[in-house]
Amino acid sequence: MQNPAGLPYDSRFDPKGSSRSYLRPSGAEMPKSKSHKGLLKRIKITKSGKIRFRSPNSRHIKSNKTGEQVRSYRRPRYARSGDMKRYSMLLRRPLRSQEQSKANELVREANSAAEA
Repeated sequence: MQNPAGLPYDSRFDPKGSSRSYLRPSGAEMPKSKSHKGLLKRIKITKSGKIRFRSPNSRHIKSNKTGEQVRSYRRPRYARSGDMKRYSMLLRRPLRSQEQSKANELVREANSAAEA
């Protein structure tokens, strides 16, 4: 096959459709997946795979908030199931929400009651 200039065709110089395989050695692996460092600094992943984070609005400007609000900010918060897909994609690992953990506990209790 020839290019428009009449020279022999070489895929390395083709601007479109080139896989750029000539840049990778034949035994090269894919690049490593890296977790999102900004998210890792703001959360803690529990042993069971839940995501715990600090309450928003809990750091300053609390003078115009009620005591009940301020006390509620001290509680740790857990990620909801709607956000878990996004978090697991950013962190490159499977995660569980608090609702999933509770559901799994109920299933385990039901199974143990059925066995007994």
